[in-house]
Amino acid sequence: GVIRRGRGRCLVQTRRGPPDMEGQEIKSLRLQLSELSRMVTDLEQEKREAQQEADDANRSIESLEKQLMDKDRERERALAVASAKAEAHALASEERLTSR
Repeated sequence: GVIRRGRGRCLVQTRRGPPDMEGQEIKSLRLQLSELSRMVTDLEQEKREAQQEADDANRSIESLEKQLMDKDRERERALAVASAKAEAHALASEERLTSR
């Protein structure tokens, strides 16, 4: 039979079939539970690995951005030097022309 309490919710249910059915059902539920918990463990491991890969990728990106900024600075310095040399050269040529 079924023992009911409160709003007709079934709290305790006695045998549904042969006496062994409940034992079988409990075994089956335990099995499902352990499979689910294994799946959770696997998913957590995958999540950790994915996070690690994401962290590595972010570090690579930061490193590349830094290299890019360094290259930009080098290029700007080179341009400044070239422009200063060109200016000096122009001034020298002008002086040579005017000193004649």
